[in-house]
Amino acid sequence: GDLLGRGDCPFSQSVIFALEEMGKPYQLSFVPLDPIPNWYYDIYPTGQVPLLTDDATIIEDSASILQHLISLKPSTKNEKRLRMCSNDVETSAMALSNMQRHLLDWVREAGSGLNNSKKSYDSKARENLLFDLNKLELMLVRFTQKSSPFLGGNSPCLVDVSIAPTLHHFDVVTKHLTTGSGVDDNSLGPATREYLSYLYSYGSFQKSQPPENVIIEGYGNVMSGKEPLDKKRIVWDVNY
Repeated sequence: GDLLGRGDCPFSQSVIFALEEMGKPYQLSFVPLDPIPNWYYDIYPTGQVPLLTDDATIIEDSASILQHLISLKPSTKNEKRLRMCSNDVETSAMALSNMQRHLLDWVREAGSGLNNSKKSYDSKARENLLFDLNKLELMLVRFTQKSSPFLGGNSPCLVDVSIAPTLHHFDVVTKHLTTGSGVDDNSLGPATREYLSYLYSYGSFQKSQPPENVIIEGYGNVMSGKEPLDKKRIVWDVNY
């Protein structure tokens, strides 16, 4: 599928990032939101997304899909395994499990504040997001270095592919949408900025990125109260 058609969902981007990093051939299928076509219900009666099919195996939810991808062994010399991070990184990353939700909460709060001059931004949403960004900065300072720029070392691990899309979305939102909430791209620490810079130059991440205008439109809708994000329904078939 083309990048524009992938929508702005960071969870979908995580799976695409992982598949590209693994060098695993896959096919993307896009499912209209309204109405969901009958062919999709034939595959998966609940209609939930995202979804991955691998032979007769059907897996829903991006976290479960990533766990499945970790279990796959390379089938050709051009493929490689997606790795788990070290136990210390995995443990530290547990504190960031709600970062995407905190980003959305903050965008909603910012949108509400723009229409209310008396709105205070000393909110839980802002506090949660700043905590996440500070926690990420401390993790990157501890676990990365110039010779090993990822949390997985020289190449991305599960935590990298999970958090990178949300961090990318934050970067796009703060550069292109006026929030007036005291959280902006200056909220990123130097290690996080360096990590982002490396991500943007990394081939498999580049191939997973939707265009910035798609991300901006999606979060603009959230800010204006037109929710949800345009989470295009995506099905991956890794046996393409």
